[in-house]
Amino acid sequence: MQRSSSAVTEKNRRKPAMKSILLCLDGSVYARSVCEHAAWFASRLEASVDLLHVVDIRERAPAGRQDLSGSIGIETLDHLMSEMVDQDHARSRTAQLIGRHLLDEGRSILKEAGVANTTASLRNGAVVDAVQDLSAKADLIVMGKRGEGVDFASGHLGSNLERVVRAVDRPCLVAARAFKPIERVLIAYDEGKSARRAVSFLANSPGFKDLDIHLVLASDRPGDSEVTKALAWAEGELSSAGLKAACRIVQGEPEAVITGTVASDGIDLLVMGAYGHSRIRNLIIGSTTTGMIRDCRIPVLLFR
Repeated sequence: MQRSSSAVTEKNRRKPAMKSILLCLDGSVYARSVCEHAAWFASRLEASVDLLHVVDIRERAPAGRQDLSGSIGIETLDHLMSEMVDQDHARSRTAQLIGRHLLDEGRSILKEAGVANTTASLRNGAVVDAVQDLSAKADLIVMGKRGEGVDFASGHLGSNLERVVRAVDRPCLVAARAFKPIERVLIAYDEGKSARRAVSFLANSPGFKDLDIHLVLASDRPGDSEVTKALAWAEGELSSAGLKAACRIVQGEPEAVITGTVASDGIDLLVMGAYGHSRIRNLIIGSTTTGMIRDCRIPVLLFR
């Protein structure tokens, strides 16, 4: 007996939409790793991957028509300004070609990893603006820890990383320099809304059920009823989703506790809330988020 069109429509309505990963690709040493991390998450989330490369060539301000005749003739000045414009156009064309090449290479890496559903976007302008435009339909954003203009030995993070994480309301994966298959996951839980989002993300993602999951709540008042209540909620949320997680409270400062646990337990992925305080407060006392991303040599999944 043929099913009615209404029944078919209802079935299609119930079918969840494919998840989408926005992959931010540049020419840094993290490019391949970013693609490989995105491929791993795409397979776990059954997601498509949208690759994004942004060409951000800052236009030089014109020198102005002030009187430079004492040092250089006006005709020579016009010629040099015209040459400068030509050079800028050439740089722009070269940057576009490099961008297309990076996107093609990225799609090839994803295809080799088994991700068939990909798209590519080449944008001009600021990275943060482009990511904000495309993040509305993304379930996850993947970026490298440092951009192509940052010296790896300096220990500095990429200039766009914090801006993007603060600007969007999507989970952001900060890829490590080299990809390693993820088996052990640590959730740095702190009772905040962003940490709850992190727990719910894993609980609602069936692809994480076979992973070894640990949850640590670092606190200077480990016996407090509110702390134990918060831990019980997280443990219950994961357990009800079929995830077996080792959850515990550890006394101490969060940054020291988490970095120590990552090292001692052989963690492959750190999951945590991001930038819970204002920029001004972070300038005064520093940022746990920035410190964790900088110091950990594993990927970090951030939630706002």
